[in-house]
Order: sequence, then structure tokens, then C-alpha cells
Amino acid sequence: MRPLPRLLSACLLATAVAGGLTACQADRKIRVISRPSGAAVMFDDVEVGRTPVDIPFRYYGTRRLTLNKDGFRRETTTIRLHQPWYAYFPMDVFSELFNPIPYKDYYTVTFVLSRESGEVYDPDLAGLLRRADRLRRAGPLGPAGTAESATEGNVPEDPPVLEDDPVPPLNDADEAPLPEDGR
Repeated sequence: MRPLPRLLSACLLATAVAGGLTACQADRKIRVISRPSGAAVMFDDVEVGRTPVDIPFRYYGTRRLTLNKDGFRRETTTIRLHQPWYAYFPMDVFSELFNPIPYKDYYTVTFVLSRESGEVYDPDLAGLLRRADRLRRAGPLGPAGTAESATEGNVPEDPPVLEDDPVPPLNDADEAPLPEDGR
């Protein structure tokens, strides 16, 4: 009776190997189309080609597409790639390892690029440097606490003390003495 379990295990192993050799992975692609065509496509910050383009992907989730073409505004969008039923465990084991017929999972994203409007001017470097200096000199309150801010005159010097405030403000005489070790 010993040969039967060996024969059975050999048949199961041969079936598993044959199934694995005939298996096909799912075919996953995103087709990106733009009007006008020829825009550079960035998929998760990696350039993948020019439209129209088919982008193979392996993982589902939220992904970012960016299109850029001279004379047109840059378009960026996030797309959500939803897992189909055969991509969840335990179905993914069978669909990826033993299924001889590949699943097709295709997405199509279409962009209509708009022309850049208006003229592009040189930046006001002096104004930019003034604003940067004001931010640099501003304390922890930010630029609203400086005299040069747009809210000049609207920021009170001292915050008002509420009448029903249980803790009065500290005076110089109210300060607690330091411990002997100086901390």
C-alpha cells in the first residue's frame, strides 16, 4: 500500500507544475489619450512616453498622471485603480498561477489640454525680495505681527485680559524663584 501515496503525490505535483506552466498573469494597462496628441506623460513622476500611450502597471491604488506640452497648460490628475474581484486573496493565487486565460484590466484616461492664456511676465524680483525679507524678519507670529504687514493697525499691542480669567497675568514680582541648582 505504500506506492499509492507516492503515485498520488506525484500526480498532484505534476498537475501543479502543468498548471503553473500554463498560467497567465492579468494584462493591466492604462491608455492615456490627449487632445492634441504628443504631450509628454509622467506616471507617478516617471516619464513614460508621449500620448497616445499604453502604460503597463502592476499595482492598484491611487496613481498620479501628469501631461505636459509646450504652449499648453500642464495637467495633473490622480486616478484610482480599483482591484477587480480576481485580485483579492485567495482568488489572486488561482488567477495568477493556475488560470490559463489572462484577464484584461484596461483603463482609459483622456485629457483635453487648454492653451496657455495671457503673457508670461518676468517676476517682480524687488517685490519678491521685500516679501522674503519681511517673512525672514517676522517672529513667531509671522508677517502679521510686523509693522509692514497688510494688517497694520489691526493687530493689538497687548492681548486683552478677559474679566473672568481665573489666572491673572504675571508681573516681574510674581515670577517664581529659580531652584538652587540654577535650572
